[in-house]
Amino acid sequence: MHRLNCEYGKDYNARHGRVGALVRERYWSRRIESNADLLGAFAYVALNPVEAGLVDAPEEWRWSSYATTLGMASAFPFVDATLLLSQLGPSPAASIAALRAHLLEDGGRVP
Repeated sequence: MHRLNCEYGKDYNARHGRVGALVRERYWSRRIESNADLLGAFAYVALNPVEAGLVDAPEEWRWSSYATTLGMASAFPFVDATLLLSQLGPSPAASIAALRAHLLEDGGRVP
């Protein structure tokens, strides 16, 4: 994050004729400590491009592992969604259906 705020910010400003901080607020993170935290973090990342209006559905974002998690693509073969899916249903099919419903019907909100 330091490199992003300093070196990249300087280069970006020089290219675009800007001055000042490129990233104004400090990067923040917290430990994922529960299954609800994991589901919330996954939903947040998967729904970001949808909420930004870049795609209509999370599986359309080519840089996301969402489609791989659902078994719709194999773009990210290193993705192991076992932990996430095991929290959502008794079988892979039920888990995937529950994950889709959670993101698309509930908007990714953790109850």
